[in-house]
Amino acid sequence: LMSTDVVSVNWEGLFADLESGVKEYAWCVGSHPGHDDVMPYVDVGPEEKASSDPGSSLGLHEGHSYFVIVKATNWAGLVTTASSWGFVVEASPPLPGFVHDGGEEDIDYQYDLATISVTWGGFTEPHTDIV
Repeated sequence: LMSTDVVSVNWEGLFADLESGVKEYAWCVGSHPGHDDVMPYVDVGPEEKASSDPGSSLGLHEGHSYFVIVKATNWAGLVTTASSWGFVVEASPPLPGFVHDGGEEDIDYQYDLATISVTWGGFTEPHTDIV
C-alpha cells in the first residue's frame, strides 16, 4: 500500500451464494484480522469494490500491517466474512546506496568494449524487502 490516507479494495468473485445470492457487502480496515478499529464497516450495497473516503484520511502508519475485512450478506440475512492478508504501508522510497561502474572500484572511463562491470549495494528499506 502506497498511501497513508486512502485504501482501495476489490473482492470481485470472492463470495458466492447459490441458494439466495449475495444481497450486499460491507468492508472495513483493521489492525488485526476481524477488527474494524482503523475504519469502521462501510456498507457498499452490491458493489464488489470500494475506496475509503479521500476527504477523511485513515492516518495509516508507515511500516505497520493492516487488514481489509469484507462482510457479505445474502438475501436470507446470513452473513460471512473474509479477511485479507496483512498489507504494509510503504509510502517512502528505499534509502540510497551506491553504484560503481567498473566492478568493486568506481572508474571514470570504460576501456573494455566487450564487457561492462557494475557493482551496487547499500540500498535499504526499513519497512519491506527490496525486490
